[in-house]
Amino acid sequence: MSAYDFLSTILPHPLDKGRMSVFLLPSSKNAWFDNAQEAADYVQKHDGKQNCYFSLASYGKVVSGRGKEEDTVSLLAVGIDLDIASAVHSKDNLPKSQEEALSYVDLAFPGIRPTIITNSGHGLQCFYVFKEPWIFENENDKIAAKQLCADIRHNYQYHLAKQGYTMDATYDLARIMRVAGTLNIKSEPVRSVIVERSGNYFSPDDFEQLIIAERRRTIDTIVRSGEGSAYDLILDSNAIPPKAKFVGLKENSDFLLVWEKELDGKLKARLKANGDEGDASLSIYDMMLANKAVRDGWTPQETADLIIAFRRKHAKGPKEFHKALRPDYMERTIKKAFESYEKILDPTHIKDVALELKMIDARKKAGEKVPQAEQDEAEDKARSVVTSFFGGRKFKKLKKYLSDPPEYEVVFENGEKINLGAGKDLMCQRSLRNRVFDKYGKVPESLGKTSFEKMLNFLGRRIENVHTSPETREVDRMKNWIQEY
Repeated sequence: MSAYDFLSTILPHPLDKGRMSVFLLPSSKNAWFDNAQEAADYVQKHDGKQNCYFSLASYGKVVSGRGKEEDTVSLLAVGIDLDIASAVHSKDNLPKSQEEALSYVDLAFPGIRPTIITNSGHGLQCFYVFKEPWIFENENDKIAAKQLCADIRHNYQYHLAKQGYTMDATYDLARIMRVAGTLNIKSEPVRSVIVERSGNYFSPDDFEQLIIAERRRTIDTIVRSGEGSAYDLILDSNAIPPKAKFVGLKENSDFLLVWEKELDGKLKARLKANGDEGDASLSIYDMMLANKAVRDGWTPQETADLIIAFRRKHAKGPKEFHKALRPDYMERTIKKAFESYEKILDPTHIKDVALELKMIDARKKAGEKVPQAEQDEAEDKARSVVTSFFGGRKFKKLKKYLSDPPEYEVVFENGEKINLGAGKDLMCQRSLRNRVFDKYGKVPESLGKTSFEKMLNFLGRRIENVHTSPETREVDRMKNWIQEY
């Protein structure tokens, strides 16, 4: 196997963007190429006199040395180093033979063989070559590529660790690997050879469902949304939501269903009803989390931290996770949440919803058959107003206990309840807000008099009468007292 046979497997077509680095040691000379043939000719001239390495990434400009990560413009392949125990390695917690090392290739990704596996002389090198170079359109693409390199290495390390073995911890984009077919002259000269060639080529997305979640770590990454952005967010891959506020939200079972991603079935059914056969994406959950956080008084930065933590918990691969580190996506999501919250409790919106319900009621009274979907949509709008007033807790119904005087209780979808007292208490916004504060420690949004009255009418559309025992009516209580006397 010649150097060209190997390099043409890594780079089957000339590069459209950037150039591959060929690096020599011990001379530390570096050369740049956009095609396999010229790179192989250069390697051939130095084989046997120098250790010959190549870059897994391409570079957009000629830099000193072998290149820096920030100068990379695309990734050609992901490379894995599996050292084998020998006299040249100081560590002894390594696979003992080539056969044993190969067994971890199967364990890391069952049924998926790397494009090419080589023996560099003292260990295996496995290359997962992309169908076409992964071109970095922006900084987040570069972050996602680095995360994928870390994730593929993680699958190997996960199984090696079970046996007490370790491996090279390097996964940066500026990594170099030995050119197969050349002489390894680090110690006793030995030629690097091809062990296996599968012919498999990959897309970055091919690995998303295969990364082992247990003990997986995200790379430390911080992205700032930058000047001119709406919120000037700092998107940190290791972000943690504010503890006190997070604990407060977790007391809401509705929030927990979203945080634990337990609404897939309901969301899929809703999507199907709208003609979409797809699954519930993480973006839907992001929006739900943002809505709940904003309604609970979280700042834009705190909301961003919550979404990042959620993606870190549930993302199946680097591409899914790093969407949360895209400033445009995060700002758009948070902006929608704030606009939605402001709109729902806006007096004009409340007035429009009330008018829509009034017109539907009038049409029904006149004998018109109003489509059920139209009625449900209007009722959902009214329900959303009530839900927003109560801090995002999904309103289910208002119970009216037929005592003397009648008392009221609001019930939410998660089973939580608030005793609202008698009618005079319900009609007093200050009293109602006090009761909500006593229950949850947060004061609801203050509404104008007209908007508040319309919101109470929305509550009344879902009223349920509950008959009580005679002792709860004042006249019956008095009769009992007289009889006892």
